Amino acid sequence: MDGRPIANSVAWYEAVLRAHGIRGRVDEHYWSTDESTPPYYSNLITLTDGVEAQHARVEQLAPAHPWSVKDSFALLDLEPFGLRVLFEARWCELDAVDGSADVRFEAVTTPAQLARWERAWQVTSPAPGRRIFPPALLMDDSVTFLAALRDDVFVGGAIANLSPGAVGISNVFGCSEIDAAAELRRRHPDRAVVGYGREVPSGFRDLGPLRVWVTRPPARRKPVALDAAATLPDGWERAGNELTRTFTFPSFEDAMRFMDEASEHIARVDHHPRWENSHRKVTVWLSTWSIGRKPSSFDVELAEYLNRLQSRR
Repeated sequence: MDGRPIANSVAWYEAVLRAHGIRGRVDEHYWSTDESTPPYYSNLITLTDGVEAQHARVEQLAPAHPWSVKDSFALLDLEPFGLRVLFEARWCELDAVDGSADVRFEAVTTPAQLARWERAWQVTSPAPGRRIFPPALLMDDSVTFLAALRDDVFVGGAIANLSPGAVGISNVFGCSEIDAAAELRRRHPDRAVVGYGREVPSGFRDLGPLRVWVTRPPARRKPVALDAAATLPDGWERAGNELTRTFTFPSFEDAMRFMDEASEHIARVDHHPRWENSHRKVTVWLSTWSIGRKPSSFDVELAEYLNRLQSRR
């Protein structure tokens, strides 16, 4: 197994987590972090076939937050550790270059362009509703966000990241992998273009398997319907079959940060509000679908969390 795709994956993780203020560490057999990572980013990447050492590190990873492992050789059995397989994929390297002539690529260079790029990426991805790619990544010389243009219209994109001997391709959307890979080959002719996918894209050669494991979700509690006379959290009121409150912040940026931070908690508890932003205001409506779109104990818990979050701002 060529080690360059794995090393490139670690380099990309380091870049993203560094932009979030998260530190990782490299051991002989793995890269890992004990901190909560952004969605889609594992807490451990295996670097060798040293299963025993990797199992020992997995035993140490028992944080309160959900976590995952990228098993670079598809060798580990992590079911005894309370994990399940999320997906299996293949490492791959660009073999033949045959990009189309109707797509061209430009580097994303400003925070506004990056925000637009990420919004477009989220439309085509199972995105968590929060920013994963902070503007700090634009200052990292090893990372390039590419916007794909067709007839000068923004249609998609990809991410390139550099590591010794390789350039990684990831997060391709709105264009073909081969078009994006051909652009990376043009920009970095002396580097191997590497990545991974659930299937090996056309024009790439297979380098071997990988497997991603995630913690099993805890047994789901059942919501309890609210009594009509139940006391609601401060600032909340009933509006038909929903609980609602409007939060007001000093600025639009504060409102966005509130929604961004709340999104991580919302994804973790898997109970989602209906909400909207209007400049400095965020209005939230809560109800529980599983009991007929009525207010429940889950909505009260989320309302109390949002109140605490707002009070810290």
